[in-house]
Amino acid sequence: MNKIAELRKATVQNPNSAELHFQIGERLVENGDLDGAIGEYSKAVHLNSGYGDAHLSLAEVLSAKGDDDKARGEFAEAVTAYRQSIRLKPEDAETHRQLGNALSGSGNHDEATKEYREAIRLRPDDPEAHYDLGVALERKQDSDRAIAEYREAVRIKPDYAEAHNNLGSVLYYKDDLDSAIAEFREALRARPGYTRAHDNLSEALNNRGDADKISSLREVIRRNPGDPQTHYDLGTALRLRGKSDEAIAEYREAIRLKPEWPEAHNELGQSLAFTDDAGAIPEFREAIRLKPDYAEARRNLETSLTHLREAVRRNPEDADVHRNLGDVYYGGDDIDGAIREYRDAVRLDPADERGHYKLGLALTRKGDLDTAIAEFRKAVLFDPNNAQTRYNLGGALEHKGDRQAALEEYRRASGLDPKNEEFRNNYERLAKEMKK
Repeated sequence: MNKIAELRKATVQNPNSAELHFQIGERLVENGDLDGAIGEYSKAVHLNSGYGDAHLSLAEVLSAKGDDDKARGEFAEAVTAYRQSIRLKPEDAETHRQLGNALSGSGNHDEATKEYREAIRLRPDDPEAHYDLGVALERKQDSDRAIAEYREAVRIKPDYAEAHNNLGSVLYYKDDLDSAIAEFREALRARPGYTRAHDNLSEALNNRGDADKISSLREVIRRNPGDPQTHYDLGTALRLRGKSDEAIAEYREAIRLKPEWPEAHNELGQSLAFTDDAGAIPEFREAIRLKPDYAEARRNLETSLTHLREAVRRNPEDADVHRNLGDVYYGGDDIDGAIREYRDAVRLDPADERGHYKLGLALTRKGDLDTAIAEFRKAVLFDPNNAQTRYNLGGALEHKGDRQAALEEYRRASGLDPKNEEFRNNYERLAKEMKK
């Protein structure tokens, strides 16, 4: 009889044993049956609402299944349960470590690191605590301290495959490829079937060759900085290495040297999309304008649009995401959609100067000059020294027929930005017309 069957038989005799249901859940996770595990963990916490380990395991499985709302609730329950246990047994290192895991799962990495450090103070040679602290530090972007904790974990437990793999990953992103490869190999030595370590090792070996390629391309650019193809190739090599910021700079330089290059605009868009879908979309649109049958750019455009719409769905009270989506609609000539999103942005953040300004632009294109002028005036109220806003307010006023008010706004815009010929020329033009 297998272990799960034995445990299920035991629950027949002890139906109210939270521990038995928890153990069944643990075995089901090992077997990949996450739905079954959720059922068993749920029974465990129903029978014992203060069972921290069961709440934590249930939260982790729910998170793995993508049910983030329920997972947050279970992480919170786990935090409460572990804190209660610590009040009774403040010197229990394992409870501090598990509290750290629950806090980390909740996204509170600062508090999690405190609990892991307390666990290590109480039990310095616990490799799991050092590993968990390394994970939390890595999530806080503190890679150097994370490396130190992973190294301590593998010093204490040399066959700790997960710690070797994570150590390798941090070293990889710090461009220490040789050391990263050594750690991935150690992870595989400790656990030969470790798929993640195998994939990481393959990627690191491939990218060691890419690193040599990047060095060669940089040397070519040093000797011939005006070749757009080399900048493009370097951008691609950097993007494949996960160096998005550097890749973006190279693609921008390639486009500066060769503006009508659809592939470069598409690649720039893909690099921007890692962190800024709103910024990526104009690049995908430009690629499509230059090459209307560019299927990849069209797919990328639709993906970024979907991400932005999903961001609004997930964060309906966030003014920034509404303004970003408004920018996308505006750039795609969907003026009604832009107005809708900009209105939501300024409703949620009435002091959003950029939101009022952009709503004014969209309303101007719609022909609603009275409302556009009101929005520009609100933008000026929050940022009276913005020359561009005053210039556009002047334009709307002139189109509305209020030439005196328009002249004053042109004058102020020109005074705020004396080097802007367009501002100065329009001020002088209107002043001259009004003297006739």
